[in-house]
Amino acid sequence: MRRFSSSDIRNFAIVGHDSSGKTCLAEAMLINENEISRMGKIEEGSTISDFHPGEKTRQISIHSTPRLLESIMDIGVKVTEEYMGDISGKRGKIMGMESDGNFQMIKAQVPQAELYYYEKMPKDYQQKVIKESQKAEDE
Repeated sequence: MRRFSSSDIRNFAIVGHDSSGKTCLAEAMLINENEISRMGKIEEGSTISDFHPGEKTRQISIHSTPRLLESIMDIGVKVTEEYMGDISGKRGKIMGMESDGNFQMIKAQVPQAELYYYEKMPKDYQQKVIKESQKAEDE
């Protein structure tokens, strides 16, 4: 389970008149933060916040729905081909890769809380990356 300190938590509410777009806004916020893979539709009863059968039938929100949104960080990781591997077990989204000599530069978006659980680079690999980067710059 993800843990956050109370100083990092911000609570807010989406409030508005009937049919003013509150549920659509909540869905858009969730998809923007990679919490869901597609936006639900009120007409289909597939939204995250309208979960009660009465909400699906009447196509209105009846109950409040607490949701967790996290800060998303843009990161770049420079690795050699031998260290390219599977990241499917991580919560994050690869935005692109570029070749940089003997390295691959991976650009990704990752929830901030997840960054604390990524494996640290071994010291010997750090030294190898530094040496190869300096070598590439000298050429």
